Amino acid sequence: MTVRIERIKPRCPEGEYPQHDERGYQLADPKLGDEYHWVKNAKFVGTLE
Repeated sequence: MTVRIERIKPRCPEGEYPQHDERGYQLADPKLGDEYHWVKNAKFVGTLE
């Protein structure tokens, strides 16, 4: 099964893609307020499924 995540209004014309590095995909938790997107608050997962 393939997962596709898209923004309705991307911030750049080429589109936006999930952040991925050697730790896995970087996910943010909006419950953390203004700092939700900071790497120190990120959750890393192996897949998007």
